[in-house]
Amino acid sequence: MLLKPLAAFGALAPIIVLALALPLACSEPTETAAQHEERRRALLGTWMIDQETSDGVLLKSETTYTPDGRFVSTGVITVQGNPQPIDIKGTWKLNGNRLSRAVIESNLTAILPAGQPWRTRIEELSEDSMVTTEGGQRVTHMRKPAG
Repeated sequence: MLLKPLAAFGALAPIIVLALALPLACSEPTETAAQHEERRRALLGTWMIDQETSDGVLLKSETTYTPDGRFVSTGVITVQGNPQPIDIKGTWKLNGNRLSRAVIESNLTAILPAGQPWRTRIEELSEDSMVTTEGGQRVTHMRKPAG
């Protein structure tokens, strides 16, 4: 065990172990407040998905992220040939490249019920496109043109 060789350091041993372990716990670099705000502003607006996932799910949707931390998703999801409308509302926040949403209202209660957290990793984010991963699925979002 690591603490035994560090016993000579007495009360400082746990602090040394923490200092050694902390870089391992922080696997992603932290972003500055300016970088966070830039990423947050880049996310605002309406994003469209028109994609078939690797497991055969067809997804056509629009999600709008507003400056007040709210989102609305509408569209159609087709699973095994069975189309279902999408109508989901909630709140969102960013932590680095992780997009966390809290679902407040959802018509897809079997898939994404109200109260369930919905987390996505943003792999790429530009002015016109965004690539995310969730549950092993890679999804491409295109910004909806204004107007």
